[in-house]
Amino acid sequence: MLRAASRAVLIVTFLVFAALGLSAAENEESEAAAKAAEAFESLYGKEFKRVKATADVADDVHLAKRLLAVSGEAKGQPEFLTMLCEKACELAGANAAGYATAAQALEILAFGVPEKAPACAARLLEIRQKQFDASRGSDRAKAGEALIDALLPMVDAKEKEGAATAAAALLKRAAFVAAAVKSDRRGDLDARLKTMEQTARMTREIDDLKRQLEAGSKKAAARERLVKIHLVDLDDPAEAAKWVEGVEDESLRKYVPAAAKPLADVPELACLELGEWYRGLGESAPPAAKAAMYARAKAYYDRFLEMHVAADLDRTKAKAALLKIEAEIGKSAGPTAAPAKEPKAPVKQGKWIDLLALVDPAKDAVRGDWQRQEAGLMAECQAGQGSLITVPVMPQGDYELELRFTRTNPMPFCLASILLPAGESNVVLSLGAAWGDPYDQCHGLEKVAGKGLEGNEAVVRPVRLEDGVVHSVAVKVQTAGTDARISAALDGKPLLNWRGPQAALCENKYWKMRDRGCLGLIAKSSTVVWHSARLRMLSGEAKPLRPVAKPAAKP
Repeated sequence: MLRAASRAVLIVTFLVFAALGLSAAENEESEAAAKAAEAFESLYGKEFKRVKATADVADDVHLAKRLLAVSGEAKGQPEFLTMLCEKACELAGANAAGYATAAQALEILAFGVPEKAPACAARLLEIRQKQFDASRGSDRAKAGEALIDALLPMVDAKEKEGAATAAAALLKRAAFVAAAVKSDRRGDLDARLKTMEQTARMTREIDDLKRQLEAGSKKAAARERLVKIHLVDLDDPAEAAKWVEGVEDESLRKYVPAAAKPLADVPELACLELGEWYRGLGESAPPAAKAAMYARAKAYYDRFLEMHVAADLDRTKAKAALLKIEAEIGKSAGPTAAPAKEPKAPVKQGKWIDLLALVDPAKDAVRGDWQRQEAGLMAECQAGQGSLITVPVMPQGDYELELRFTRTNPMPFCLASILLPAGESNVVLSLGAAWGDPYDQCHGLEKVAGKGLEGNEAVVRPVRLEDGVVHSVAVKVQTAGTDARISAALDGKPLLNWRGPQAALCENKYWKMRDRGCLGLIAKSSTVVWHSARLRMLSGEAKPLRPVAKPAAKP
């Protein structure tokens, strides 16, 4: 029998819904929320009010932890899960002693009710900032790393919105915290901040140039600068082509519209010309833009050599130019760094470890020919061939990965993939997978619920993975009970966010490894160079299978 107060809440709620004329779906959702509130009131109402009324913080945090313990039973009940987590956050978030519990409540809510994830991310950032400000001694480094973790998703969200200035401000906060706690992420954050501040400056300059065009002054000069910013600094020939009309530079008028077309649509001789043109752009480009220009040139030269089979001067010139460009791309990717210490024992959460330094191609290659080069770990596969190598470390808990790679010479059925352990299961994240036409590509998880990339829910298409370009991918794998969540971003932009039972993640027998539970790297029908790969545990620990082996000397 409902208590009088709870009954009154339900009656008032339904009267409000009727007065507002809400839809059936909205009525159903609101009714579920009202029932969740009534359930919470009947279970915890009196106790919640009592602990809130006392000056003792310990009883608030204790009740918050009990609410989170019950949250695991609220699977498939988003309204009740929301009520439990929000009340736990309210109880624990008012004092430094409860910040960790409040953060846990927000993370559980974001995991269990994905539509609330953006709001949870903003609130989590507030909690992590308070936690960092209140931390002292040895706890400060851990609190700093947690604050950085809360800032980076906000940076990604602002960057996705096109708010480069706001993203740069958040990233500057992260870089400041990293410097304060001497985080091993300082270098990466500083480098990313430098790039983002450059993008923010470009955005402001673009807005200023557009205002000049509207005012009618210096039209030709403003248009040419707009074209060059989009073409070179932002590597966006399609956007550059929108402004090329009226530009006085003849080469821009000639080549920019052609560069905006898909590579597959460019004729043979035009590929050679565009390769030469982009190579020239690379030689004069700012340092931050050189790699992108050389990668574009390489793609056109590769395409030309595929179509032009005659052993003539044009082919010789293209090959010679390609060798020079590949050397420049290798310089921009940089050598694979070795870790400061060898992780012989399990690595606890919060510490980044270099994965490529753990790999010994002679011992860890499961399939195909893997070679360690200055630019990274390379697998070269012919059409239909696949290469798999074990990364000899077992992540036992939630974790995140950051990798950089370049793919070249794609053929039908090509892909670059990462094998991801997820609790009791594992799954493959495939990037740039293609069937038939190499430019009809997709990214996604395989297999999910027994389905491959052809038809499961965790596939993104249509997409195009640029060849000859250094790409970055960030992956986060989390588990809660029997569920798993896998999110990924490609080149700083959100790619996928899958959540479901671990049992739905199926092992692909073709990519089966000897050491189940380890990470793995995959290449198929293409050449893939993994320039860097690093792992950080969010919970639990990472267990290396053996100490780091020193790489063989380069011949």
